[in-house]
Amino acid sequence: SVKVNARSFPEKRLAQVFSAWCAGGDDPLRLVIDNGRLHARMENSGGGAGTSGIVLTKNLTHRVSVVKEGTLLMLYLDGEPAVTAAAPASLKSASRLGALGGNPLYTGASENLDAVFSGFALWPRALSDGEIAALK
Repeated sequence: SVKVNARSFPEKRLAQVFSAWCAGGDDPLRLVIDNGRLHARMENSGGGAGTSGIVLTKNLTHRVSVVKEGTLLMLYLDGEPAVTAAAPASLKSASRLGALGGNPLYTGASENLDAVFSGFALWPRALSDGEIAALK
């Protein structure tokens, strides 16, 4: 979960809110802006998942949260459930890094996001809807 205030959205490229991408086919979690919409995505040898995109308003601070529980990937905006997608039941990844506003290992074209981030937190379990709603 993270608060993000995007100053601008890039055209014709991805911009990462959060990325734990390690290599092609090894992407345990990313929150990405694609064509002006926010998506939660993951991929690994067990399969992949991606939510449909939701509108993220520029120059406005939003709390963005994602929960992976069982076979569901759930994206929340400002404490409210926004979209859900089917996901692999388990993930295997060699990823050991994560970054806000970019992709720490990708060496191709920039995936940086012009944004201000605050209140980042990661939990070792899936939070409930009520716990997500209570985040400040």
